[in-house]
Amino acid sequence: PPSLITMAGITSEESGGFEGRDLSAAMRGEPQQRGLPVYWARPVDRGAANGENLPDLAMIDLPWKLLMEYDGSNRQLFNLVEDPSESRNVAADHGGRTSRMANELRAWHRRLSADSPRGPAASSEVARAIDAHDRAVHVKPGWIRDPFITLHDGSYYLTGTTPLPGDPRERVDPYNTGLGQGSLVGWKMQVWRSDDLVSWEHLGAPFDLSDGVWFSSRADRVERTPEQQWRLWAPEVFFIDGRWAIVHTSPSPVRGSNLSFTHGNELRGPYTNPMGAAIGHRHDPSLFEDDDGTWWMIWGATRIAPLLPDFSGFASDPVAIGPSGDTARMGHEGCMIRKIGDKYVLFGTGWSTSEMRRGSYNLYYATADRITGPYSRRRFAGRFLGHGTPFQDTEGRWWCTAFFNADQAPISDDGIETRDLGESAMTINEQGVTLVPLEVTVTPDGDVHVLAKDPRYAAPGPDELQNFGPLDGQGENE
Repeated sequence: PPSLITMAGITSEESGGFEGRDLSAAMRGEPQQRGLPVYWARPVDRGAANGENLPDLAMIDLPWKLLMEYDGSNRQLFNLVEDPSESRNVAADHGGRTSRMANELRAWHRRLSADSPRGPAASSEVARAIDAHDRAVHVKPGWIRDPFITLHDGSYYLTGTTPLPGDPRERVDPYNTGLGQGSLVGWKMQVWRSDDLVSWEHLGAPFDLSDGVWFSSRADRVERTPEQQWRLWAPEVFFIDGRWAIVHTSPSPVRGSNLSFTHGNELRGPYTNPMGAAIGHRHDPSLFEDDDGTWWMIWGATRIAPLLPDFSGFASDPVAIGPSGDTARMGHEGCMIRKIGDKYVLFGTGWSTSEMRRGSYNLYYATADRITGPYSRRRFAGRFLGHGTPFQDTEGRWWCTAFFNADQAPISDDGIETRDLGESAMTINEQGVTLVPLEVTVTPDGDVHVLAKDPRYAAPGPDELQNFGPLDGQGENE
């Protein structure tokens, strides 16, 4: 349509906007360079071509052509110069390029207008994956770390470590690690809402560092620190007694955390900070409500303390908890507690090699009869699930969020179960939010086992330092 609109002399305002590219010069016989990549999708009402059921999405960025399904699976990469007949799929040989193109293709497809027949097809594919609950599914593009999802009043609320809204670096530097001077991490908490885990409505940035305690209690430090160095990390949101509570950590402009409450049942300011500056610095704080109504704060790896009923402080001194056995720590961050059956389940995050930014970023867990322990040995929950959020959907099924955390573009998942990733930080997760189904079972003796259902996430790789035996719920990874 753009080519015909141009040739008909219709302005862009009059046309109403169409997907596609203006090739009117080429249609008039004039030379025209393609330049930018070309994307397309098979219409939902069109079957296989020539009896061959090819993937539904495609992209050409010469000399490369990528094919894949709506959910990012079945990736096929061809070099059109060396292989014009598209007979040799080289995706496994060019994992980084394949992943980068796949990320661009999915981002383009999700930008399609709502009335395009192609947009709903992608949503339908994601919906089918959510319904099946048997494989990982990418549900939302965009730069994010530490994605947190909570279910409230039938809707899912998503937040996490994000750039400032509209930051152009999110598009030009999609695999930014979020670390160091070039970090994309901003100082505002963005939130999205969904009724089905498929379509996400952006609610803006209802909270930022200026809503916390430190802008008033340490105003001098805030004024001395350039705004581009302010960072808001790992926010989580909880609905507590008719109000929203927000916890997060921050390294700058003040190394501290916040526990902030809305005044009412809407997720917006103004906010109160009942703990004040006494909250201090709590790395990756999280909250958990026990069966008796007591709320606990969890932070680091791992310390916990019960909160006073008015959240103005701790009801008792913090205590250290962790797994028993040779691995005495859950990892180094991203710890949270869930109650499953009669067991307290402590989740934590660590690198598979136990060396920072080497290997895969994994999720582990341990169980206990009391919240303060003692806890079991550390067990394996899922590869590439570090600092993900285990949560239940409206049907009671368990999922875990996953995200890109690596020092290079996502690698191919071909043969990933047996690949050693110990040389650097690596992941198969695309940028954005991926949901991975979990198998959560309560054994006859009351113990709890948690494990990713997707085979790509379900086994610790050869780079895993800890040896998980049968007592840890997994086979040995020798």
